[in-house]
Amino acid sequence: MVHFFWELWRVRWALIISVGVLYGKAYGWIPPDHPLAVIATKMSYVTLGFVLAHILRQQAFSYINLGEMLRERPAAGGPVFLGIAIIYGSVIIALALSL
Repeated sequence: MVHFFWELWRVRWALIISVGVLYGKAYGWIPPDHPLAVIATKMSYVTLGFVLAHILRQQAFSYINLGEMLRERPAAGGPVFLGIAIIYGSVIIALALSL
């Protein structure tokens, strides 16, 4: 749980801005038909989707620590690291696009 809250703290500004835009639009502070409001709302949905996908990926693959893999750097670890990074990227993109 500590790592989960650290990840939320790391993306705090993206979350604050995204939730602020959605909150402002819900309560009428931001006009819903203005073109910038539409763009900001879409960006908020994408940001929240990527943060959620990142947290779900982190919880699903908590036993894989990419930072530790990079620090060790064995000669045969390159393809393994690349494979894990591709799997992570595809999980995050799939979850973000599904929202």
